[in-house]
Amino acid sequence: MTFTITNTLHLNRKVNKEGLFLEKGVVYVAVNPENSPAPFKFNSSNKRINLEFSHSFLTFKKHHPEIPVTLFTDYEDLLDNPLEVDTVIEIKNDWGFIPKVYALNNSPHDKTVFLDCDTQVNRPFPEIFKQLSSKDFLISREYHNPDILNTGFFGVNSSRGFASKFLSTWLERMTAKKELLIERYKKGETFGNKLPDDQGELNHLLKLLKIEEPNPKIKKIQESLHGLDYSIIDNNVYNCREKQYLTNKKSGFDLSQTKILHFRNLWRLNTLKFNTGNETN
Repeated sequence: MTFTITNTLHLNRKVNKEGLFLEKGVVYVAVNPENSPAPFKFNSSNKRINLEFSHSFLTFKKHHPEIPVTLFTDYEDLLDNPLEVDTVIEIKNDWGFIPKVYALNNSPHDKTVFLDCDTQVNRPFPEIFKQLSSKDFLISREYHNPDILNTGFFGVNSSRGFASKFLSTWLERMTAKKELLIERYKKGETFGNKLPDDQGELNHLLKLLKIEEPNPKIKKIQESLHGLDYSIIDNNVYNCREKQYLTNKKSGFDLSQTKILHFRNLWRLNTLKFNTGNETN
């Protein structure tokens, strides 16, 4: 059974009656690009994020039937919940990737693993939740550019003070960037359709924490997040991109180690092609 809470962002939030905050769980965000209020959209009519979510969700539940999933969405077909997702929260789309960071800030779970919709879970990963007991968050590098951390897989323990503060700071910066973009648009400027970019803001925020002689504004951020403790995990295992997967396959890498694939159109493909072990069901 579910009940509805209307919060300050005018969202209808459906929460499991068993408890608002569950110890651990997975969060997805599936918002329709055509519903974005941003002026620039990229191939929005060609994206099938709802179908990508359905595929990823089913592969996750195959290996973790006992772990609850929370879905933030504006797709009518997903709000009807035909897949029986544990918790479905209606959310309005926003500029760029603000909904993603909003969802992380409002996860009903203490330990949250966020998965992009274009992922496929091939193996259980209970060790991630164990690692989150002693870390603020877990993340992996982007295969195409190892200097960048990729947010397609993101584990966070919001019960830890620094993790919670990091999430709220991340969202504040995304919201501030949106306001700047609105002003630029009013002046007739054009810009990328993916802004504000969650991944870009996360990487920039972490770089600010390492500046040795910060200005007062950056120093304030550093002081508020002093003690933040995170780990970078193996992207071959938890965030394997398409080119990376194909390279690993050719090189003889043990594909049974790959637990999460992350690239577009997995729902369209013969999943056996991208299954990383002997299991074929």
